[in-house]
Formats: sequence, structure tokens, C-alpha cells
Amino acid sequence: MILEIGAAADAEALLVEALAIAKAAELDDAADVRRSLGWARIALGDAPGARLEIEEALAFHRSRGNVRGEADALVARGLLRCLGGERLEGEGDLENAYALHVMSGDVLRREKVREVAVMVGLALAPDSDGADEGTRAERIARLQAAADAHRASGRSWRESVARVQLAALEGPELAAPLPVAGAQASEVWIVGSEARSLRRPDGEEIDLARHGALRHVLDALVTRRLAEPGSPYRRTRCLEAGWPGERVRHESGMLRVYSVIRRIRALGVADALLTRDDGYLLDPGVRFERTEPTVSGGVI
Repeated sequence: MILEIGAAADAEALLVEALAIAKAAELDDAADVRRSLGWARIALGDAPGARLEIEEALAFHRSRGNVRGEADALVARGLLRCLGGERLEGEGDLENAYALHVMSGDVLRREKVREVAVMVGLALAPDSDGADEGTRAERIARLQAAADAHRASGRSWRESVARVQLAALEGPELAAPLPVAGAQASEVWIVGSEARSLRRPDGEEIDLARHGALRHVLDALVTRRLAEPGSPYRRTRCLEAGWPGERVRHESGMLRVYSVIRRIRALGVADALLTRDDGYLLDPGVRFERTEPTVSGGVI
């Protein structure tokens, strides 16, 4: 609440104290405190500090299957990425957060994601306004007006975000993003023909023959991993791979893609399945093999 009505520096101090208490008591609430601390540091322009707390919160919520917490953390990371120059990755986080709230039926949080998206010029639904349209001078004028309006209403953190956006338009970017740690290179995943099966590094065999969309998307990701390590597979291509020939609205299609990516991650591939730019890729540091190789050698 203090982020909305008070100074971001005051909020940061209180949240640092709250985080210490939550960690000492081993409370799950520590993840939410971390996310809030990330928001405060975004407002203060501390990109590395914000990124650290938000990534910790996101990892915790994903490990516990907390969909709402994951979505809330994705919103914070998405805004931070957009402000820090990772435009496509940031948009992906916001799209994914929106999709999670749509799937869980949380209308209030869904609309809050749209509000944040509008701040960075991303339309998550047809009736979102085009905040990123117009000349550079027009965008600067709109941001200046928004910052002044937020100051007048006492919404200090929103004013801070608007002024960071202004700085990005008028000068250098907020900060370089923190690196995302990859999975361990010792892992070996064995993928069957057309991804009809998947053998985990621990030897467990998973039958995917009846999971059409999932195995088609996984097969496409593995093919890209072997042919072009480090190259992401676009979300639109994932949609085409999973549901070939189907015509769906963009928003519905992206919900399908995000849902199937979550299911693939749930197979145990979470650490190896990365989000990059406007798509996904299997970590180049993790070995994938096919039982029937599609490229020379079959292993990279």
C-alpha cells in the first residue's frame, strides 16, 4: 500500500525488514515480500536489485505451483524487462501473466496486468489503448503528463516508473539485465520419435503418445534445439506446431501455447525450458538426444 501512497524508499526499507522477519520464520510469505520489494526497487531505478528479488519470488511460486503468485511475479519482471531494453521478453512475461489470470478466472488481476501493459505500450486485448504509438516527442509528452498526474494523485511508484520510461526515451537504458542461470550440462534427455516418449535424466520414461499438442510442440522445440542451439522458437510457431491448420484468435492461441508450455515444464523440463525474446528454447547447456536422430550425430 505504501508504494501507492508514499515514497518508494520508505516502502523499500519496510519491505527489507519484513523480508528478514519472513525468512527468519521460514514463511512462504517471503516470496510475496520479495516481489513487492522488487516493485519498490523498480520505482527507485535499481534494476539489478529488483531483478534479483523478482526472480527469487518467481522461482518459489513456480516450485509450489502457485499460479497467482507466478503471474504476479511475471508482471513485475515483464515491466522491468521492458524498461531495461528487453522489450520482447518483457512483453512475453506480461502476456503469460495475463494468460494465467484468464485461465484461473481472476478478472481483477487480469485487468491490472492490462494496466501495466498499457504503461509500456503493449495491447493485451483489442480495446487496450496504443500507448506506444506516435512520434518520440508525442510519447515523451504523454509520459510526462502521466508522471505529473501520478504525482498529483500521490501514486509515487507509478510516477517513478513513468519517469524511468522518460529517461529511457531521452537517454541511456535503465540497466543491463541480470543473467539467467541455465540448467546443468550433465542432464541428458532422450526424446522418442515425434516426441511420443520422453526419458528423463533419472531414467523415468514418460509416454506422450496421447498428448498431441504437447508432443508436437515439444518435438518442434527439440528439433530447433538440435539444429540451432540457442535460437528461440516463436510463440506463433509453437501454435502452428501444436494445432496445425487451426485458425484461432491471437489471444486464445497464446493461451493455448502458454498452457502447453506449462505442461511440458511439469514433465520435469522446467529448468531446461527457457523463455527468450518472444518465444521458448531448450537450454543449449543441456544435452538432448533422439532415439532416431534428425541431424548428424543426433546429439549436441
